[in-house]
Amino acid sequence: MRRVATAAGDEGYQAALSLLLAGEPDLQHVGSATDVTSLLALITAHDVDVVAVDLRLPGGGLAELNAALTNARRHCGLVALALLDTPSARAAASRAGATFAEKADAAGLLAALREVPG
Repeated sequence: MRRVATAAGDEGYQAALSLLLAGEPDLQHVGSATDVTSLLALITAHDVDVVAVDLRLPGGGLAELNAALTNARRHCGLVALALLDTPSARAAASRAGATFAEKADAAGLLAALREVPG
C-alpha cells in the first residue's frame, strides 16, 4: 500500500482528494497539508511514498519542497496538481522533478499516484 500525502491551499479540494483516496484500497491517505512547512512535517512523520502537491501551494512551490526534501535526505514521489493542463504547468512540474496531473482528472491523478516512483 502506498502512503499518500496531499497538499493544497484550498480546503474544499483537500476534502475532495481525501474522499477520492478513501475509495482506493491500494492508496492510504495519511494526511493533508496547506503549506510546505506542514507538508514536510507530514512526510517525515508518516514516511510518505508519494505527495500530490498543488503547484500554487502557499509557503513555496515544488522547487522549494524538492530542495527541502533533498536537504533532509528524504525521498518521495511528487505529483504536481494544476487546475489546467498548460505548457507552463507541465514545465513547472518537470523542473521540480514531478509528474503532472490536472486537478479535475481523478483517473489521471490516481494513475500518477500509483505510477510515480516513490
